[in-house]
Amino acid sequence: MSQARFSPSDRWVIFLFGLTYMFNYIDRTIISVLAEAIRRDLRLGDMEIGLLGGLAFSLFYAVMGVPIARLAERRSRVRIIAVVTGLWSLMTMLSGAVGNFWQLLVCRMGVGVGEAGFTPALVSFVSDRFSATRAAAAYSFITLGTMAGGATAAVVGGWIAANYGWRVAVVA
Repeated sequence: MSQARFSPSDRWVIFLFGLTYMFNYIDRTIISVLAEAIRRDLRLGDMEIGLLGGLAFSLFYAVMGVPIARLAERRSRVRIIAVVTGLWSLMTMLSGAVGNFWQLLVCRMGVGVGEAGFTPALVSFVSDRFSATRAAAAYSFITLGTMAGGATAAVVGGWIAANYGWRVAVVA
């Protein structure tokens, strides 16, 4: 069995997409980390928190994933990744400026739409960029970003919220 060896440019691509996946996961999970602070500030109930952390994101994530994946089959994967990364990042930052549940719900829906396009375009990009014998290893290294993102959201997001408030944590 041969080891997957990556060129310096391949390692750079893996690092950048791993970092992007990290921020993807931070933006996806930060609502759960900050749920109690958001609940108090916006005076939300359990159902509203549940909708923000679950349905608002996952419904749009699931529904938009297929059409964006089909688009990734025909268009520039890098351009799609850039656009969806910008969209989910913008919607996450706008979450810090909301004044009520409905505004935050719309922002979470936008995060779901943006993140729905990342993974399909990324998988397609990886299969184009790397040989069949290296694609799985490359994708595995890239997805380590999700673990880093979950840890970062919990530790750094929690620390920022405790010291500067949930709105600053979302924007950061």
